[in-house]
Amino acid sequence: MTDLDRLVAVQTVKEGSILGRLCWYTVPEDIWVSRGELVKQFRETGLKEKWLPNPIRPSDAFRRASARIQAKNIEIEKDKLYANILVREVTTNRKEIERHVIWETVDADQKRLSYRQVAKLRLDKDTNTVSAITELAAPEQVEFECSRFAEVYDYCLSHYDGNGIRKCVSQVMSCLMATAVRPSGAVYFVPEKYATDLAALGKVIKSLEAEYFEVPLMDAVDARDMVIRKFIHQTTSMIESLAEVLKDPKVTKGKCLTALEQSKRLTEQVNEYKSFLQVNLTELEERIRLLSLQALSLVDKAQELTTNEASEDPAAS
Repeated sequence: MTDLDRLVAVQTVKEGSILGRLCWYTVPEDIWVSRGELVKQFRETGLKEKWLPNPIRPSDAFRRASARIQAKNIEIEKDKLYANILVREVTTNRKEIERHVIWETVDADQKRLSYRQVAKLRLDKDTNTVSAITELAAPEQVEFECSRFAEVYDYCLSHYDGNGIRKCVSQVMSCLMATAVRPSGAVYFVPEKYATDLAALGKVIKSLEAEYFEVPLMDAVDARDMVIRKFIHQTTSMIESLAEVLKDPKVTKGKCLTALEQSKRLTEQVNEYKSFLQVNLTELEERIRLLSLQALSLVDKAQELTTNEASEDPAAS
């Protein structure tokens, strides 16, 4: 019998006896939502606007738009010859991003027969505009995709795709102190104090033609034990992730600060769970201690990197 099978999840329980909510959702890959529509849904449901995702960056929109040009197994000669359209990044700096569109021909066994550049895609970071230039004798499909590339880019710049919406939902769930109780099935536990915000999030998800379900979880011994075990597992995973960051001799300042922010967030969540579960979490407290030590180490590393960068900057001398 699994953990979830032993939980007491009910639709109707006495007031005050609910530990939290079990919820799960599915956001389709092909969903596209404008920022304006997302803002509207946040306001209509009462979900805090501070949880809105950041505006889409031009560089992200450019990469998403260029990725949509890619295609596989375009039949050229029946059962004998096929083509793949590939996109490869060749330049990225403060002024521009350039990607090349490649036309690759392969046989029925996917053995490469030819490989040639057929177009250039460019993002001008100063103006946030794009261009698509095809080579002579570029295949018709490439010509077509490049002719509408600017239009696709503009659409990607104003719309979140399925991945963007999933990231948004995940960030809100983190703010609601969610714990994954079945990671493989994307089932989460959220403490009851956040039930109102969770319900609002559920309405937003459903309004986007995605799926969302939740059921109350009765406050029972088995339920508390499961939440504690899963939360300890989640904390351990975060510690291991931070440890990997520290092991990397080429770790960047940005990654250090991101990991530090994650550790602080998890510490807040740990304190909250300790408070509402009202149980002795000796093992978890030990993991918190290790997490704090790693967080301090990250701060030191970030400060060291900042000092080194300043000393190496000619403008600083």
